Amino acid sequence: MLRKRNIISIILFWVILIVLYEMISIVFSVNDSPSQMNVQGFFMEQKDSLDVLMIGSSEVYSDYSPTIAWENYGYTSYDLSMGAAPANLYKDMIKKGLERQNPKLIVISLNGYLHGSSDFENPVQLHRWIDNVPYIYGRKDSVDSLLKGQGKGQFYFNMAFSHVNWKRPISLAKNTLEKSIMTLNKQSYLKGFCTVSGSDKGTQMGELQNIDFDNGCEDALRELLVYLQAQNIEKVLFVRFPHQRKFENPEAIDKIGSIISEYGYDILNLNDKSKELGIDVPADYSDAEHLNINGMEKMTEYLGKYIINKYDVSSEKSTGDIVKWNKCVKKTKEMINSVREDMKSGTCRLYYEASIYWEPKIQK
Repeated sequence: MLRKRNIISIILFWVILIVLYEMISIVFSVNDSPSQMNVQGFFMEQKDSLDVLMIGSSEVYSDYSPTIAWENYGYTSYDLSMGAAPANLYKDMIKKGLERQNPKLIVISLNGYLHGSSDFENPVQLHRWIDNVPYIYGRKDSVDSLLKGQGKGQFYFNMAFSHVNWKRPISLAKNTLEKSIMTLNKQSYLKGFCTVSGSDKGTQMGELQNIDFDNGCEDALRELLVYLQAQNIEKVLFVRFPHQRKFENPEAIDKIGSIISEYGYDILNLNDKSKELGIDVPADYSDAEHLNINGMEKMTEYLGKYIINKYDVSSEKSTGDIVKWNKCVKKTKEMINSVREDMKSGTCRLYYEASIYWEPKIQK
C-alpha cells in the first residue's frame, strides 16, 4: 500500500512539474508578437468554418484582410502567415490547416520561394511557427518533419531557446496578457491581418529584385505540390502580391509558374500590377514589400472579386457565425479608423490583434 502511494506521488510530482514547465515555457516564448498571435489565433477558429485558407509570409497579412473580404464577398478566410516565413514551412502550415479546416480554396504566397533556401533551418523562423503550434495539434510532428538532423530538443522544450527572455519582463508580461485576452475572446478578431500606419517614400522605386529560386526552393515547391495532389486538393492559387520593385530575372518566376501548372494548379502574378489594381506607388505602400491600409483595401477588393468569380467558395453560415464575423468586421473597421488618424498626423505604429485591446506604441 505504501509503495503504491509512493508511485502515485512520484507520478503526480512529474505531472505537476511538466505542467508548470509548459506554463513557464508559454510565458517565456516571445518571438514576433504579430506572427505569434496570428498562428495561435488560427487554432482558435471553429473547426471547418473557413472557406479560404491564406498561407505565406508578411505580405499576406499586410495586403489582405479576411474580415473586409467577408463583409464584401461573403466568404470566410484566415491569414495563416508569419513574417519572413521560408517556403519549407508552407507544407506543414497547410497540413496543420487542413487538420482543422476543410477550405474550398487554398491561396499561397509565392514570396517564400523567391529568397533562396538559406533560412530553411533558421531557428528564429522555425520557432516562429513551431512554438505556436499546440501540442494537441501535432507540434511534435512539425518538429520531426521540419528538422532532419540535430537540434530538435530546443523545439520540444522551447525554454532552451527562449529562456533569455527573462531579461525582457515588460515584453513577457505584455505578450502573456495579449495571448490571454485572445484566449478569453475565443477567437482572433482580425483573422491574422496586420498593418503599419505609414506611407512609403518610394526609396526602392526603380530598383530590381533578384529572384533566388534555388534547388532547395524548387524541392520545397515540388514536395508541396505532390502533397496537395496526394490530399486530393483541387483548388489552389499561388499569388505574387504587388511590390514596388520589378524582377531582375523574370524568367525565374516563369519557371515557378510552369512547375505549378505542371501539377494543375493556378498562379496569379501581381508583382508589377499596382497600377492595374489602382494602387498608388508609393503612397499605398508602407514599404517596398508591403501595402499600407489604402493598398490593402484595393488588394482585398481585387483578390476577393477574383476568388468569387473563379472559384466556388460560398457556403451556408449559421446566424451565430454571421454575428461573430460581423463583430470581427466592426473591430477591424475601428482599428482601421485609428490607422487612418495616425496616417493623417504622420504617426507610425504597428497594428495587429493586440491593437484591439490597447493603443500600440509609436515606432521610431
